[in-house]
Formats: sequence, C-alpha cells, structure tokens
Amino acid sequence: MKKRGFTLVEIMIVVAIIALLAAIAIPGLIRTRLAANESSAISTLKTIGTVAETFRSQQSTPGYPATFTALTSATPPYIAGFTIAGDIGDKAGYHFTFAGTTDGFGAVANPVTTGVSGNRSFCVDQSGLLRAATVTSPATNLLTAATGGCSASDTILQ
Repeated sequence: MKKRGFTLVEIMIVVAIIALLAAIAIPGLIRTRLAANESSAISTLKTIGTVAETFRSQQSTPGYPATFTALTSATPPYIAGFTIAGDIGDKAGYHFTFAGTTDGFGAVANPVTTGVSGNRSFCVDQSGLLRAATVTSPATNLLTAATGGCSASDTILQ
C-alpha cells in the first residue's frame, strides 16, 4: 500500500507563497493603522477643544480648566475613554496633555512611538484652530501643552 502526502518541495513552495503575500500586505496594514491613529487623535483634539469651551462657559468665573484631569475627573466627566497616567491621557497610540489658564489653553497629542503609532503631533488652543507638526526627533520636537502647544509655524488642519 502506497502512502500519499506532500513532498518537502511542495510544502516549501506553499510557505514561500504565504511569506510573499505577508511581505506585501503587512506594510499596508501598518500604514493603515498609523493613519487611523492620527485620525483618532485629530478627532479627539477637536472634542477636547469643544469640552474646554463648555467647561469655561459653565464656571461662575469663566476660565479654562488647568489640567487634563479636571476634564476627566469631574462628575460627570466632560470627556472619557482615556487611560490616565498622572495628567496624561492615552488613547489610540497617542499621549494627550492639556494645560490651561483663565484666558487660554493648549491641548496636545503626541505619538507614543514616532513612526509606529503616528508620525505627526497635533495641537489645539483657545483659537479653535487644529494644527499639525511633523515629529522628526521625539526627544526634541514633541509639542507640549505647557507652552501653549501650537505655534504659528505648525500646519493648520482646521
């Protein structure tokens, strides 16, 4: 009786075809995830800008919240859905920070890992303009909410 099965050559050809398909598909999937994270960060910053204005309008003496925690720990919270560590909120591959005074605020979204979770940093301030900055060196080029986040050299998105 003759046993039938696959030869080593046939199995190697199938494995090579699967590896080739994976090599073609994986970079596209990574780029798609990166674009989705950036889109989520933009949407979240728009919401944070709106929430900061809502917070200000509901105060007896109008003023923006001083920290991100003031927005997330209120009862009921002005905004939710973040993993909070100190005064930094994480969501969809981005760190969100917030700094406010009576007269203004800055909210910033920086990628957790540049090139993996995002390529650009985003910011919004009391003007309502959403801006983007390309992050070339994470240690020196990340935006910070404490400095207002946005600068005139950043690209205006909306």
